[in-house]
Amino acid sequence: MLKKGTVFSFLLVFLLIFSFDLSAQEKVLVSSDSSYVLIQNNTLTVADNDYSTELPFAILFPVFSKKRIHNTNLSQINLIGKVKNPAGTKQILLNNEVISFSEEGLFFKVLDITPGKNILRFKFIPSKGRTLRVNFFIVRSEDQ
Repeated sequence: MLKKGTVFSFLLVFLLIFSFDLSAQEKVLVSSDSSYVLIQNNTLTVADNDYSTELPFAILFPVFSKKRIHNTNLSQINLIGKVKNPAGTKQILLNNEVISFSEEGLFFKVLDITPGKNILRFKFIPSKGRTLRVNFFIVRSEDQ
């Protein structure tokens, strides 16, 4: 099993390589129903519909509906997210496990998905202010 730091480092290296490969182009837009990543002049800009709902973080992948539900037939999913204000964030927990995030606010977690409804219980603890709890749901179909 990989250590958390190793997986997180891999994600950062992947993002850096990806952004530098695209640096010759002025703009690249990768979009979905609820989020997009804009790479322009070696700068990674992230926006998500959840920002407009005042959540202090966004789930970039997988794509969730407005009701925070994602349907899949996969047994494992790579969760990628971004904290809106990393400097003002003390801690993020997912199902009572601490999630580390970069200085830019990016976080990554490999999720094992069981058949049926899987609940992702996020607990966001800011440096100052009130703790926020929010649930996302991943529904895995029994079909493989």
